[in-house]
Amino acid sequence: MVREQPRKRRGFGRIEKRATGRYRAGYTGPDGQLYRAPMTFGAKDDAIAWLSARRAEIEMQVWAPDAATRGAASRLVPTFRAYADVWLETL
Repeated sequence: MVREQPRKRRGFGRIEKRATGRYRAGYTGPDGQLYRAPMTFGAKDDAIAWLSARRAEIEMQVWAPDAATRGAASRLVPTFRAYADVWLETL
């Protein structure tokens, strides 16, 4: 008799394994809407890390719904144009 492993329930968010073998992450935001990662992940650990970053944003109260789908890196790194504009102003 084969015994199925019980499902482990996540504390925050959800991770689904797609038919392609990649993982899709999503969570319910403070506004009650479902937000999904803008990409799929090749490793489950990467999906968990993305969810952890979103949870940290919510706990630090810096979470924004429009930024939630872009990921943390896109908000922290300025565009080259913005960097160049600041640099030119300081010459």
